[in-house]
Amino acid sequence: MQERLKVGTSQIAYLVFVLILPAVSLVMISEIIFGDSAKAWDGSAHWAIGKIYSSDIFPNTSGWTFKAFGGMPFPNFYPPSFFWLIAFIDQKLALPFDVSIRIWIAGPTLLIPHVIWRLTSHLSDNGNLTRIFGSIACLFLLIDQRFSFALPAGLDYFSTFQIGLYSQPLGFVFLVLWMVALQGCHKSFVRFALTTILLSATVLTNVFAGTVAALFGIVSIGCSAFRYSRFGNDTAEAQKPKILLCQVVSAILAIGLVAFWVLPMLNQYDYFVTRPYTVELVQLITPAWIVWFLLAMAGSYVWLQSPTRMTAPYLLTCAILAFVVVFASTVAPGWMPLQSPRYLTFLNFFLIVPVAYSLSFLFKYAARLLGEIGRGTNTFAIRDIPYTTGITVFVIVVLAISTGVRWGYGFAFYVENEAKELERILEFAKNHTDGRYLVEVINPQVNFDFASAAFEARAINAYLVSNGNETISAVYHEASPHSLFSLPVTNSFSDYNDSFGISSILSDDESFYRQSSEDHIARAKLLGTKYLVIRTPERKKEFERTRGLTLQKKIGFWSIFSIDGPPRVATKLLEHKPALVFSDFTLKARHRNDSSYIRWVEEQFNDGWFDVQLARSEESRIDAHSQEDLGNFGAIILEEYEYSDLNIALNRLIRFSETGMVIAIKDNSELFELIEAKRTSFKNLVVIENLGSKESGPILDSNDPRFDYSNTEIRRTWRKMREVLDRNKIPVTNSAKTQLKKAKNRMEISLDSENSSQKPVPVVVANTFHPNWSRTDGQKIYTTTPFNQLTFADQSFEIRFERRPIEVAAVWVSFGTLLLLLVGCVGELGYRSVKVIRNKKSAVANLDSENPIGQRREVDKA
Repeated sequence: MQERLKVGTSQIAYLVFVLILPAVSLVMISEIIFGDSAKAWDGSAHWAIGKIYSSDIFPNTSGWTFKAFGGMPFPNFYPPSFFWLIAFIDQKLALPFDVSIRIWIAGPTLLIPHVIWRLTSHLSDNGNLTRIFGSIACLFLLIDQRFSFALPAGLDYFSTFQIGLYSQPLGFVFLVLWMVALQGCHKSFVRFALTTILLSATVLTNVFAGTVAALFGIVSIGCSAFRYSRFGNDTAEAQKPKILLCQVVSAILAIGLVAFWVLPMLNQYDYFVTRPYTVELVQLITPAWIVWFLLAMAGSYVWLQSPTRMTAPYLLTCAILAFVVVFASTVAPGWMPLQSPRYLTFLNFFLIVPVAYSLSFLFKYAARLLGEIGRGTNTFAIRDIPYTTGITVFVIVVLAISTGVRWGYGFAFYVENEAKELERILEFAKNHTDGRYLVEVINPQVNFDFASAAFEARAINAYLVSNGNETISAVYHEASPHSLFSLPVTNSFSDYNDSFGISSILSDDESFYRQSSEDHIARAKLLGTKYLVIRTPERKKEFERTRGLTLQKKIGFWSIFSIDGPPRVATKLLEHKPALVFSDFTLKARHRNDSSYIRWVEEQFNDGWFDVQLARSEESRIDAHSQEDLGNFGAIILEEYEYSDLNIALNRLIRFSETGMVIAIKDNSELFELIEAKRTSFKNLVVIENLGSKESGPILDSNDPRFDYSNTEIRRTWRKMREVLDRNKIPVTNSAKTQLKKAKNRMEISLDSENSSQKPVPVVVANTFHPNWSRTDGQKIYTTTPFNQLTFADQSFEIRFERRPIEVAAVWVSFGTLLLLLVGCVGELGYRSVKVIRNKKSAVANLDSENPIGQRREVDKA
């Protein structure tokens, strides 16, 4: 039998009150309540994009914004519920956006000690002593930066409010509530539905919380299945088949609930830019963490001596999480985007339970040593153990004082009068909307002033977006392939690299950054940049002397420069026919010597030669293209040789070579060998030797330029390709003019066909390519340098961003699942009401037969 601490309701309320207030500093409270908009590292971007989502996308769960990265989907690759809940309060409950977002930032974070109290209470069968120590231990994780690792990873106050990882606390709250509800999901349909909804809410709020939930769910179902297989005939275990069935069905229905987001995300995953991110294990281990881990190991042993139903699945989940952290930090391949600090954070908060068991054991052991309780005592009150309680409070106070809590630089929110420069920059930008903005990236590690400027720079970039302007970068680097090009360009105008670890040759190339300012200005202009917002003194002096730049305004420490001449237009006709590239395509972690469509576009972007743009064929089979479609291009570049019918593919290429150039990179495929054998049948054919390098090279994390690509085999191969394309480029004989009109998830392209020919002409739209963009007339859209949209038209047309058929089906699956759960809940509540009424009538009828007036009154009161 567990030893319990008797604590009254008033004492619990007082204890929680005392525990919470010291953890939430007055600085934090005042900044949350009285501060202006967010200034946190990522928080300002969440704040700004949340405003865009609320005004432009809600109530839809995903959509398109033209404001950053040349256009990007949002939040297609990010769980949507955090932003959806903010927008719901903003739009439907008529609370100001600033109030709505503060509720969902601060509320879940302040609830973490309470949900930990609930979790430890549930896992320890309502052991008061365990849940008290669990809540105390939780507060140290929240405020003590001695548990910090190589990367602030969420849940603690520093990560949440200063770094701006706003959605993780809400995901953690949903996760814990689901874990508490899971074991009782068989008791009623209402609880079953609540469990299912909590699981789906966890997945839809935070990716890492959702992954941990999936892991715990699998382990819990596995443990239930094991118990059933071992004790299936035990009458005392009669509920086990029902528990197992309910857990499995709940998980299946939760998948149905999240299908509207998960299925589109998986369907579009090729266009999600992942980053290899590995933190060495030694960087994750701190002295405080070692103590924490040892306490958890001791507590696990204590817990196993008197296990509860949840002991096995819970500790197994902790063990698997520990394995994932070690695996990700030691032997995992470099391309695997596991973020070990994120999972270590969840592991640490999960270890609160065994740590609480360990601390409870030490507390009771100290009480026995002091003679305040006996060995056989199962229940005791605080008044029975004054010395042990006093010593414990003293130790906690000493530890709290020495936690090294620091609120960082105080950059969580703008305080009064601090945002004056930001407001003046935004005021300038309101009157200058004729191009995109590039904000210099500042090194936060130089000194305090530059740390403040680094936060300010990210905030300026973010709030330009919500101000109605467009920027060439944002915090959501993974959402847009444009980040592979826009981040290196931004870095070339900055004193600090912010490539976010994505695999980008341009970010890794030392020779790219050595190019002249004129070359970098030309590339920035290609991305639609008109204005540069610069902070560092050295850069300001340099740009004041740079040809092609004009100083527009000085605002405090910031200077705004404009690029001379008009910015690149949003849509235009190409002067030469583009080249169609058949090559591998990946936006994931790449090696230094990997060859793919993205690599060729990076080489072209680095070269600054765009006479013949490179378009990618989404359909990899050559024979799947009609001769008419191929005729729109001036060249075909073959690096991959896929087909359904070999002879049809060969004949298509032969016919194309009559008017265009076929560039074949040497390969050992059957189609390439046939092309070489039929050389005389091709009118225009150039074969380029293999790339030469057999070594793929290291995986790129692109945090800093580390290699000179000037003389690499791939760059030499690109130069040969460029020579061939330059000699054989085909002019487009058309002087038509284009005009772009943007609307919500829609673009209208007007084509002045007064002087146009009857043949379709190549039209480039400076908006990021995504497979969910489609022309209303069914014509094809291609991606082209640098990840813009290319199509062929002879008249005006419209492009829409919309769900594909399989994604629409996923929405209906989610809606149907939710409807099923709601109908079930209403049915059960109705059944209960009818049952209560029947029972009352039956009781009344029985009493009427006996006619005891006093008892009748008692039943009526009930």
